[in-house]
Amino acid sequence: MIENTAYKRAYWFGASDASKITSKNTATSTYKEWWDIKCGRLESNFGNIYTEAGTLFEHPILRAIDENIRLDLELRNPELCLRVHYDGDHNGVIEECKTFKASKVFEVSKAYWQQAQVEMYMYQEFYTGFRGLNIVAYPMTGDDYKLYFEDQVEINPNKIQTHPVKYDKYFIQKEIIPTLKMLSKKLKKEVGKDSGIWELSEW
Repeated sequence: MIENTAYKRAYWFGASDASKITSKNTATSTYKEWWDIKCGRLESNFGNIYTEAGTLFEHPILRAIDENIRLDLELRNPELCLRVHYDGDHNGVIEECKTFKASKVFEVSKAYWQQAQVEMYMYQEFYTGFRGLNIVAYPMTGDDYKLYFEDQVEINPNKIQTHPVKYDKYFIQKEIIPTLKMLSKKLKKEVGKDSGIWELSEW
């Protein structure tokens, strides 16, 4: 069953925030709303039928790749206020799962590429033996969006698309890390660096 397990987006930056982290348009209402969510001033209302269906299909898709795959790993760097969630990983390979409408052609967008870079960076900070990242894309039909229980999901392995993403160390060192240092300092100043938030396990 689809549960309301919305990932807490306040107080931490995630890999999916990479496009906002690198954004030059910080005066837009969209950016300001994102920042208010990070500061805990605004609730994140991120879900819709497409994201909910994607969440429902995620584990079955990944288990179709490898039934022993590790699911939902989370790594944190409190200094950078960086918390990265991984859909799945096995044998040093990260599998980032995406679903899309079957009527469309899936492409690795700039935002997906940036997200993948942050995931690879963080993974290598914690583990040796990193071997790469795949964006795993799965086409969804109209009937797929009507399902509510994971045991209703049937994955066709032949429909799984694998898109390898190469690590770009320059992008991380020149764009992500310097901006994260600045943003984490700003976030801690606004929230209160002595609040203990970044040490609490429940966050």
